[in-house]
Amino acid sequence: MTKAELALKMSKGNSRTPQECAQFIELFMDTVSSALVEGESIYLRGFGSFEPVISRGRVARSGPGLNEALRLPDSKGVKFYVSGKLNERVNLRWKEGQMPTEA
Repeated sequence: MTKAELALKMSKGNSRTPQECAQFIELFMDTVSSALVEGESIYLRGFGSFEPVISRGRVARSGPGLNEALRLPDSKGVKFYVSGKLNERVNLRWKEGQMPTEA
C-alpha cells in the first residue's frame, strides 16, 4: 500500500479528505523520523516500536577467489518490532487463509 492509498483508505468513513489524511501521514512520518534521528525510541502500544540501533563494524571478505579482508565500519539504522497484539491479528488472518501467499 502506498502513502496515497493509505490516505484514501483513512479518509473513508470519516469527515477528512484524502489530502488532509496525506498531510497527517506526512506529519507523523516527519515527527517519527526526527525523534529517531535524535536517538529516541517510539512506542505505539498495540502496533509496535521503532528503535534506533547501531550495528557493530566487522571484517568481511571481498569475494570469491580474492579473499581480501575489508573492514566494514559501524552503521546506524532503525529496527521495527511488531507488538504482540498486531502479530496475533496477522497470524489469525493467516491461519484463516485470508492472507495472500505471495507479495
